[in-house]
Amino acid sequence: MDQIYARIKRLRTAPYRRIVSGKKLFDVEVLDPDYCVEYDPGTLLEDDEWYKISGFMQREFCPPVLHNDLMSVDVPELVKEQFESIAFLMSVQSKKHYFQRVRPSAMLRRKSIVFGDAAVVEEPTNRIVVNPAPDAIFDRESNVLFFRDLAAVSPIFTGIDTLYKEATDEQVQEFLNNDFIHTTLQPVGVSKPNRKRIALAMDTLNKMSSTERDSVFAYIGDYSEGKLQFDSENGVFTVVNDEELKTLVYGIEQRFYTTLVGSEKRLANSVVKI
Repeated sequence: MDQIYARIKRLRTAPYRRIVSGKKLFDVEVLDPDYCVEYDPGTLLEDDEWYKISGFMQREFCPPVLHNDLMSVDVPELVKEQFESIAFLMSVQSKKHYFQRVRPSAMLRRKSIVFGDAAVVEEPTNRIVVNPAPDAIFDRESNVLFFRDLAAVSPIFTGIDTLYKEATDEQVQEFLNNDFIHTTLQPVGVSKPNRKRIALAMDTLNKMSSTERDSVFAYIGDYSEGKLQFDSENGVFTVVNDEELKTLVYGIEQRFYTTLVGSEKRLANSVVKI
């Protein structure tokens, strides 16, 4: 039977509460894992696309509730006093788990006019606005989690944000201190998007040999002409501002390419591994 549950904040033991039985919260989404994109921070979704994480139950950030199905008769019913403490909703329907994070903006306590056969004025009550689409869907049969926005599902699946880490001030400074960078830029002047790119770039650099680094630096110097100063003799980039830093980290991820026809130089804002 379909069930709708609420996850209550700050409850470590038995944190779920039953809201209603025999109802679906969302229209059933039929998602084919073969046509979804395995999550990669360098990949941006197109309209109607979903990320996926395969083998989700084996990941350390898979919550226990997905390993052990809740038995509705054993789950206490949600009481009025717990309404403001709802962290997210979980609708178990059609052998799938649908999740929606409950933000403060989704909670309504206003007088409203309801239109049916006749208009009715309703006094303020506790309501949660249900989104047209869930933040995440877990399909037990394929053992795949589907989602569109990692930031939206991070409060639901604790630890999942390690898939897209953001460089700390110390890590940003460590990157800027590399001997192939000459800059007066400080961590305070590095944007949040670049902090995420730096985290990726540091991982990429750590996997490169010195010969591979030299080849990539020459590649960046070639493609960034006019946008980033490169001393090819000493292998040093001069980075003046955050925009030039973006050019450098994009280059480390080898996002520059030349079209086969027309030989036009381009930057790939999103990439998909094939």
